[in-house]
Amino acid sequence: MPKIPTFTSEARPTAEIGSVKSNLQIPLSQTLAGALSPVTDFVVKKAVQTNDTQNRTEALRLGNEFTRDLNTLEDKIANDKSLGLNKESANSYYKEQTNSFINKYKGLATNNASQTLFENNALTAVNRGIFRIDNTVEKNVFTDLQNQVSEPETTLITQALFNNRDANVVDEFGMAGNVNAFDYATLQTNLTKLYTDAFTGKIPAPKLDEMINNIPSLVQGFQANKDIGDNPRMAYLELVQGTESKLYPDLNLDQRQKLIKQATTILTDQLRTQWKNVLAADAVGKTAVFDMELAKKILP
Repeated sequence: MPKIPTFTSEARPTAEIGSVKSNLQIPLSQTLAGALSPVTDFVVKKAVQTNDTQNRTEALRLGNEFTRDLNTLEDKIANDKSLGLNKESANSYYKEQTNSFINKYKGLATNNASQTLFENNALTAVNRGIFRIDNTVEKNVFTDLQNQVSEPETTLITQALFNNRDANVVDEFGMAGNVNAFDYATLQTNLTKLYTDAFTGKIPAPKLDEMINNIPSLVQGFQANKDIGDNPRMAYLELVQGTESKLYPDLNLDQRQKLIKQATTILTDQLRTQWKNVLAADAVGKTAVFDMELAKKILP
């Protein structure tokens, strides 16, 4: 019986023979759930990011509406005659109203995350608002202090220059606005005390000194204004002399220019009327008095 020949291959199967491959990449030691974990994590992460964006957007939307209410509230406090001048009352009312606003908008949030974001932002905004309210009330109080000082200031000067609260008073001798000697002599002292009592510790010391040093200018301004009404010609001629004036040497430049303009307006009307009288008198052969020298200074 013939022998069937046999062959022995010296090549290794993995090196010479192509192996059959599969698309399945799961190691035998790993479960299907474990293999799909990266995909699951990615999907979850994207969902979390989307929710976070939605929460932040909602929180900001609620915050914007809250801020509009906050601005309206702050304007109301600033302009209120009572709250705008009392820091304790203003802060108490502000906190009460802002707490109500916060609760209102928290209730509109669709989930706890956006609610928490909104509340944190709102509380920060309220803290800043308290600081603004304090500053606003402080400014209002100081403005009110200045207004309260202005009233006795005017009274002291009016009494000194007019001898009465009524600037048009006429005394028993028929003299309009007769000066009260005692009030006039103590005017500097009285105004200094008024300013010192009101503003010490409220404004810088140099500013207070400036106010006290400005008293002569202030009084002369009142005096010039009175004289323009009583005798505009005399007042004008004194005003244009500047610091050489015997009556108003301490007026500042701005005061002086305004008073000169005021006097000029009155004198212009008077001189034009007088000139018409001159022409009318001349037409009938009569002579009328006219201050030509003053007219040269006043009229174009």
